[in-house]
Amino acid sequence: MAHLWPKIIEFISYSPYDPDWTPGERLTWIRKYRGLSQEVMARRLRIDPGTLARWEHEEKEPSGRYLIQLMMFLGSCKPD
Repeated sequence: MAHLWPKIIEFISYSPYDPDWTPGERLTWIRKYRGLSQEVMARRLRIDPGTLARWEHEEKEPSGRYLIQLMMFLGSCKPD
């Protein structure tokens, strides 16, 4: 279903993004906005899907090289 998000947003011309969201909520929204499942985004980041899930649920924060990988990915990724 994740791959449908970009088309749904385009169709209704509305993005429910809220600037008060937590970092994990923002990460989840960006992933969905780009139409990626956790598995696909994790594969592209070269991390375990469980790690991405922990970041999204704010059980852990990306740091070190993982933070750099995430920032590079977010800066260069386009919707599928």
